[in-house]
Order: sequence, then C-alpha cells, then structure tokens
Amino acid sequence: MVLLAVAITVVVMQPWQDDDGATVADSSGRPTAGPGHSGGPGRTTQPARPGDSANPSGNTSASPGSSPSASASPSASPSASGDPGTQAAALSGLLDNSGASRQSVINAVNNASGCTALTAAASDLSRAADSRNALLAELDTLKFDALPEAAPALSALRTAWRESASADAHYAAWAQAQADSGCGAGQTSKDAGDAASGRATAAKQAFVQAWNDIATRFGLPTRTELAI
Repeated sequence: MVLLAVAITVVVMQPWQDDDGATVADSSGRPTAGPGHSGGPGRTTQPARPGDSANPSGNTSASPGSSPSASASPSASPSASGDPGTQAAALSGLLDNSGASRQSVINAVNNASGCTALTAAASDLSRAADSRNALLAELDTLKFDALPEAAPALSALRTAWRESASADAHYAAWAQAQADSGCGAGQTSKDAGDAASGRATAAKQAFVQAWNDIATRFGLPTRTELAI
C-alpha cells in the first residue's frame, strides 16, 4: 500500500512528454511545446511578407520622386532660317541684272532679220544666252524659305529665263547660218527661236503678276515683262 501511494504521488506531481515529442499539459493546463516546437533549431521560419521589409507599406512601386519623367514634348518645327525682306531684296537685286542684255538682243535680232552684221549678231546672241543661264544658276543659290508666297513667281521666272536663253541660242544659230550660207538660211532655227521667245514672254507676264505684290509689300521696285 505504501509503494502504491508513492507511485500515485509521483505521477500527479511530475508530468512528462511522450517520446515522440507530442505536447502534454503542464500543471496549469496550458500546452507545452515539445522538442522541435520551441524557438530552437526545429522552428520553421515563415517567408517574409512585403510589409516586413524596409518599405513598411509593402508598395514596391517607385516613389513619386523617382518615377520616370514624362517624355519630352516634340520640338517645334524649325523656323525659316532667313528674313523675308532680305530674301525678297536679294531676288530684286538679281532682277536688276536681267535686263542688261535686252537691248543688245533686240539689235542682234534686227541685224539677223536684215541680214547685216551677222557674225557680230551671232556673237551677241550667244553671250545673251550665256547670261540668262548664269542668272538661272545664281537664282538657284538663293534661299527663299522665309518667303513661301514667292514660289509661283520663282517658278515663272525660271521658265522665263530658261526660254529666253533658248530663244537667244536659236537666234544666234540663225544669224550664224546666214553668215555661213547666205541670207535666208537657218529658217528652222529662227522658227524655234520665235516659239521659245513666245513662251518666255508668257512666263515673264506670269512672273510680274505674282511678284509685284510681294515687291510692293517690302518696298522694292515693281517690274514689267520688258525688264525681265
């Protein structure tokens, strides 16, 4: 009986755990973690949540200050590089030279028609054609990006000078043909010269009609077809 009482007392006062580590109650009735359930090596570490990092909000997006800047707006279209008044004046200066050979051309054609001074007439007409071509080449070196309204006038002027150069060259050939073969020779060249001259006159008229308004606006002299 004494031994049985001692054994019962030991059981009541000394709880223990099962060998497999199962949790048993302590004297207070709360569960006690067995091996592998304490804060020791057997503890399983839970993955960190976004809110556990240095960014307490858990928001992984960039802060307002570090957000990509908005793309730059397209650059404005480049403006014209020149001044319209200056460009108009440059063309007006070129026009001052266009009528320089007019009288010599008239005299040479009259000589060819009268079958007189034919060699000189052919030479003068050839120089006039070269002069027209030189004006065309110089015109192509000028810029009119600040004067877009002059485009129709420029087109007409190019046609006028090109056809005038063609007419002068044909008349020169006509005069030379007569000098070589006698009066009345070279009629084909004369006819070609007349046709080119007609086209040049029409282009000159178109030019002055388009140009004179521009010239007036910039205080430049107006022109007539006879001075082109």
